[in-house]
Amino acid sequence: IFANYSKENLKHFVSVIVKNIRDNIVNESVLIDSKSFSVINKEFVLKSETGKTQKILTLQSVKFSQSTIFLSLSAEVFSDYYRLLKKTGKIVIPVSCSLGNIGYIPTVKESDLGGYEVEKAALNNGMDGRISTKCLNNLENFILDLSKMSW
Repeated sequence: IFANYSKENLKHFVSVIVKNIRDNIVNESVLIDSKSFSVINKEFVLKSETGKTQKILTLQSVKFSQSTIFLSLSAEVFSDYYRLLKKTGKIVIPVSCSLGNIGYIPTVKESDLGGYEVEKAALNNGMDGRISTKCLNNLENFILDLSKMSW
């Protein structure tokens, strides 16, 4: 379809995607409930292991219903955060690199593995070393507590 781009082909492509999404929604009323709508804004101080440098991670949690939460973060999160989001028991829709971008944010588990995103990217984004595991642990606990929050 994209090799021979045309407006008609694009409309067909979009209609197939939209139909597929609609066909897979089990209960549309669960996704959005205006009575449950609420927003929580939170900032986390992410310090380096040395404590000499820090970044502010901005999160915005938007609850659309009792089971659906939109989580906006000002960083690029590692895939292991999806494991944490599943543990909340909610439908959590994460959006990375919104509200700005302070760089990569690993989980504690991934931080222990090291690598480019944990070490070099932290230096490239203004930190003097990797993010402390204490700060990462605080962030992980906040995410796990999303399902328990009194909105």
